[in-house]
Formats: sequence, structure tokens, C-alpha cells
Amino acid sequence: MHSTSSKAGLRDLSALAVVAGILATPAPAPAAEPVGHVATLSGAATASGPAGRRTLACGDAVYPGETLSTADTSHVGLLMGDALAHVAAASTMRVEEDGGLRLEDGRLRVLDAVEGDDTRALAALDATATHRGNDTEAYIFSEKTGRYAMLCEWDTPLPVARGDERHVAPPGECVIAKRDEPLYPAGAHEERIGPIDEGPCDGEIPFGPVADRFPPYDVGAGPPLPFAFELPRNPNAPSPDPCDQPGSGCFGIDTSAGGPTVIPTETPPPAPPPPPVVEPPPVDGGIPGT
Repeated sequence: MHSTSSKAGLRDLSALAVVAGILATPAPAPAAEPVGHVATLSGAATASGPAGRRTLACGDAVYPGETLSTADTSHVGLLMGDALAHVAAASTMRVEEDGGLRLEDGRLRVLDAVEGDDTRALAALDATATHRGNDTEAYIFSEKTGRYAMLCEWDTPLPVARGDERHVAPPGECVIAKRDEPLYPAGAHEERIGPIDEGPCDGEIPFGPVADRFPPYDVGAGPPLPFAFELPRNPNAPSPDPCDQPGSGCFGIDTSAGGPTVIPTETPPPAPPPPPVVEPPPVDGGIPGT
């Protein structure tokens, strides 16, 4: 009898211990908020992080601490509210815990439509640029002495820092950050890191403020334009007709689309023939010399 009651008591204690353990176990931490979503994609791109590696698809969320990588002929665009990061082919970009971006290899372009005192940063190796409201590019190159970074911009002055060094690139210039050399400026090249011309996300992801701030082709929301002028940045503006191109010779130019007024040219009508020459009447009956 005593033995039976002892066993029952042990079972009760075990059950209490299990319940106490369940109550003491903390609730699982909520998943991290994504920093953005895949808005443009061409080819194969992956995201690697604490949860492992996964293949990216249109609309996929990307989280702090993840690293995006593209194949040799692939591109991916990460839309982060009012900023869009184009990760070029054969490139690797890490999303920092604070939402900053770090280029680890290859090339990266960031279109940032933010206004105000936002201080989001783009880092390449040990150099960091503050890209608020800017159109910024980052490159990592290799030479015999090692890898180095180049940070470029086109819209507004670009502050670049490395340790205690500071340099501000004016529009159209780059900052070179080489090991064992001070930061120094260089003229920007003519070729830009292009957006994705064609991809499975076309038309599926709204680009919001980025589409208002930058031309559609730069955002990746449309094909390159064969026109001699740039489209207005208002997405609600009517699309221009090819006849709007200066020198096209078309009629009915729609100047509201942003193109300059073109004066139609046409071949002028032939000039009328000159009037016939009228000889004066003969004098004194028409006998010459009289």
C-alpha cells in the first residue's frame, strides 16, 4: 500500500514538473521583419543566412543578416520601401542587421528616393557611403596589390568615409578606396550599372517612391527608351509616341509627354512660273526706224 502511494506521488510530481517546464519555456521569438522584397529578377539568385540558403523568386522577402548572390548572367533587384538595390551579375551583397548594404564582391547600384535626414549607408570593403536621396554605384575590383573599392554617384554630393578619412564626391565623380592609399577622386565612367530589362517580375511589384523619383528604365520598370529626350518621372504621365523624337517629321506632337515641340517640316510647293515677257508695242505703225 505504501509502495503504491509512493508511485502515485512520483507520477504526480513528474506531471507537475512537465507542466512547470512548459510554463517556464519562453515563447519562440518572432521572426525578424524583412528589409525588403525581390522586385526584379533575371536568372538565378540566392539568399543565405542563419536559416540556410534558398533560391529567390519574385516577391520573396529578404531579412537582415542575409547575403544575396547572383550567377554570372543573373541580376536581382531588392526593393526596400523607398530604395531599390540592383545587384549585378556575379555579385554578392550582404544586408546588415541595421538595414545597411555591404557589397562583398562585384557591382551594386542603389536608387534611393528618401528625403530628409536618413543616413542609410552602402559599404564596399572598408569604405562607406551615405546614399540618401542619391543614385549610387559601388564596385569592387582586383589588382596585383589586392582588392579595392570604387563608389560613384550622379545626383547629389556623395559623402564617403573610411576610418578617420572623409571625402565628398561631387556629382559625376567617384571615390577610390585602395589599401595603403588615401581616398582620392576619379571621374565617373560613362557606362552605368543597368537595370533588368526583362524579368519575370515585370509589372508585378509596385515601385512606389522610387518610380516617382527615377526614370522607369533606371528603376527596371520598363525597357530602354529610343528617344532623344528623357521621360518625365511622373508615372501617370502619358507615354510618348516615337513621332515625338526630334527630327522625326511627324505631325500631331504631344508635348505633354515631355518631348520638345517639333515643328513639322514639309517640302515647299514649287514656285509659280515667272510671268511671260511682254514686248512693247511697235512705234509709228510698226516700221522700225521710222
